[in-house]
Amino acid sequence: MQGDTSMLMSLGMLVLFCLVFYFLLIRPQQKRQKEQVAKIAALEVGSRVMLGGGLIGTLVHRGDTEDTIELAPGVQIQVAKAGVVAEAPASADDDAPRYDPAEDEAYADDADLEAQDTDSEELASEETYREIPVQRTDDDRDLDLADDPDVAPGRDESQR
Repeated sequence: MQGDTSMLMSLGMLVLFCLVFYFLLIRPQQKRQKEQVAKIAALEVGSRVMLGGGLIGTLVHRGDTEDTIELAPGVQIQVAKAGVVAEAPASADDDAPRYDPAEDEAYADDADLEAQDTDSEELASEETYREIPVQRTDDDRDLDLADDPDVAPGRDESQR
C-alpha cells in the first residue's frame, strides 16, 4: 500500500511540474510568437521595417515568399519573409536634411566632373588610382617557394 501511494505521489508531482512548466513557459512563448507573426503579416507597403541583421528600410513590395525593401533611395534588396523581424520605429532623422556633396565646396570639382559627359577611361588617372605598396614577410616567401615546382619537385600542376 505504502509503495503505491509513494508512486502515485511521484506521478502526481511529475504531472504538476509539467503543468506548471507549460503554463509558465511554453504557453506565454507561443502567445508572443503568434502576436509577432500577426504584426509582421499586418505590415503594409510603405512601412519601415527592421531586418534580422539590423538593417532598417522601407517595405516596397510584398510577395508570396519574398519582400522587397528599400534601404536608401534607389537601393532595393529582396529578402525572405522570415528576414523581416519587426516594424521599425519612425526615427527623428527621417525629416532631417540629407547631406548633399554637391553643396560642399570640397566636392565642387567632383560634381563638375560628374556633370560633364566623359568616358570612364578619362576619369581613371594616377590621382584616382594609385598602387599601395605591400610589405611581404618571410612567411609569404616560404609559401611562394612551396608553390614553385622546381623547389618542391614532388608537386605537379594538378596538385595545386
